[in-house]
Amino acid sequence: MLLELANGKYAGKSRRLRLGDDCRIGSGAGVEFSVPDDPSLGKIHFLACRAEKGLEVWGVDGNTVALAGDRCARHHLTARGGDWLLAGESIFRPTLLDAPIGVRPETPLDEVAYTLNRISDLFAMVNVADDTEWKRRVESGRDPGQPIAESFIRFSEVGGEPWLLHVTSNLALIGYIVRRGWGHGRIAFFRSPYSFASIREFCISKTKDRVSRFYDPRWLRVALRNLPDVEECSGWMGPVEEFLVESSFPRRIERWTKGPEGLANTSIDIGPQLPARLPTEAEVEAGIDTSMPLDMEVAKWSTVGNDQANAQIERGRVLGLSSAASLVVYSVAQCFSHSEALDKLLERSPHNAARALELFVAAANRRHAGTYAIT
Repeated sequence: MLLELANGKYAGKSRRLRLGDDCRIGSGAGVEFSVPDDPSLGKIHFLACRAEKGLEVWGVDGNTVALAGDRCARHHLTARGGDWLLAGESIFRPTLLDAPIGVRPETPLDEVAYTLNRISDLFAMVNVADDTEWKRRVESGRDPGQPIAESFIRFSEVGGEPWLLHVTSNLALIGYIVRRGWGHGRIAFFRSPYSFASIREFCISKTKDRVSRFYDPRWLRVALRNLPDVEECSGWMGPVEEFLVESSFPRRIERWTKGPEGLANTSIDIGPQLPARLPTEAEVEAGIDTSMPLDMEVAKWSTVGNDQANAQIERGRVLGLSSAASLVVYSVAQCFSHSEALDKLLERSPHNAARALELFVAAANRRHAGTYAIT
């Protein structure tokens, strides 16, 4: 199973969890999965363990977690592939590695796969060392690929087990590759109009100073930045027209394109693709609009622990106000600490959050003689 961060500066960061593996997630530096830019995430916020029935999640030191659509946060839950896990202000997505990629991108890594799939004449170099499942898959012949290192030098000179795969217009395969290796120094993509046989002959690892580490984007970025001139660039890259590799941020694809004046380095930034949470059947029957972007959903849980906040959000639902609108009104109410004013506004304007907000601010400004006007 892959646990992926879906929002924030480090969106696209991921960690693979095999059966029995566990992982500490938090904002601290000593955890296995660190999200340092989330101020609402505890240093060790929760522990995730891969189990038979899904991902077991336990809050640590009193911290809580929730699934999108939950009415209350919990100290323990079980997340399954495709769920949205909310903690602090961060959104996580557990995904089964063999699960088919969706008809539209839902996470940053999905968007990386979709972006790469739009590029023609695309090949991938992957390192399957220490990944038994992936190695078994490529050796089975299921995917169009062959090794680019002889077995006796794979570890001694190459430091891995690189394979060359032809992935043009193969979204399922690209998605699988991205999930297994993107952000972990295991894969690199490149574009070339030449045949698979020609590319393999050029890429096959015969000596440690040839192109034996094309699959390692960290090494590749350093090598590409230090090619001194056009002539060496042409000889070193051979039939490869363009490299596409991960950046230091998983949501960014670095492009190294060969041209008449040498290498041109550009990048493609991938934005998080966060769908709105769909209302439950009961909410649909009641005519209550609860859909909201997941970043609003996670903001709701940043108030977890405040019983009044949860009560007001729940009350907004009963009155027909969307969760997002209830959250906006309640957030302002917290600023002014006037729950009685909030009650009146929710009664007067249950279907218009903007008007409720306007009325609330006007009332608060009158009461405090302009103290909060700018706020």
